[in-house]
Amino acid sequence: MTTKNPWNNRSVDMALDMYRMMHGSDWTDDLPHAWDLLPPAVASSHDPALIVSVMTALDSAYRAGLGA
Repeated sequence: MTTKNPWNNRSVDMALDMYRMMHGSDWTDDLPHAWDLLPPAVASSHDPALIVSVMTALDSAYRAGLGA
């Protein structure tokens, strides 16, 4: 279940779409408490590529911690 972007930033919405296209799933489905982990400085960025890079790095770190 995808949760709504709490940041009110269109670039975050674009990054979510990019993540979905690259990974075939929603970032918030893949990473528990995803919105709590996204740094405010990143979430306020207007660069979707930067935002999706951080989203992917957080997801990778989470999976590595699980041994997945």
